[in-house]
Amino acid sequence: MGLPTTLKVCADPNNLPMSSETKGGYENEIAQLLSRELGIPISYTWFPQRLGFVRNTLKKPSANGNGFLCDLIISVNSLTDLVLPTIPYMRSTWAVVFLKDGRLNFIKTPQDIENLNSVDVPGLRIGIWDRGPSATFALKAGFMEKAKVYKTMQGDWRVSPGQILREELESGKVDAMFIWGPIGGYYQRSSESKKITVIPMRDIPGVQFEFDISMGVRKSDKKWKHKIDELIVSEKNEIARILTGYGVPLLRKNRRISKSSK
Repeated sequence: MGLPTTLKVCADPNNLPMSSETKGGYENEIAQLLSRELGIPISYTWFPQRLGFVRNTLKKPSANGNGFLCDLIISVNSLTDLVLPTIPYMRSTWAVVFLKDGRLNFIKTPQDIENLNSVDVPGLRIGIWDRGPSATFALKAGFMEKAKVYKTMQGDWRVSPGQILREELESGKVDAMFIWGPIGGYYQRSSESKKITVIPMRDIPGVQFEFDISMGVRKSDKKWKHKIDELIVSEKNEIARILTGYGVPLLRKNRRISKSSK
């Protein structure tokens, strides 16, 4: 594949703050930025970002025989082997989210979260996910008996992790929830009176919370990858502006949480 004449993006239609078919996510804004810089129009192929996403989008030929349905995924784990990842455009981390006026308002640091096993809070419930670092951490920290486990792959793709976070936390079904940091930061920014506390986690021995995020292309599209790499470098400040605007907790290379308006 040479350089495209249309920026064809593979995206989840309902996964804010990352992407939405209403074009309201940071992935949508980054795609618009790339479209402007490339000087080409943008189009989307919408598909829930779960098992089969790459097969049904990036690797699926167009019905008209004109290439593939789409040519770029805006967010992939930089270590994925499903696609060819670009250089990372951000590093973020998982976080713990709870209500400021809730029962866990004594938590100030990740170390406080590590010590939850020794906390005497009757009926304490912590939301974790069946895949990812939160379940590993709960086992390691010894509070699985206090955990409420959610399925990463919901039966209904229209139910996003962000929706589950909001409904479960505000209804009091859980006192706190582990969540991918960009989702937690977005929830904090959009909540009334900033009533949410977000504690970004950091890697500890045996549990990786921090991840580099790249864009993804087909493994054969090395020229296309190189062009996207160039744009990630040249537009790094604008990409960072977009991400901080959504409350994304960004990690620099020294692994300290960068400042963002919250």
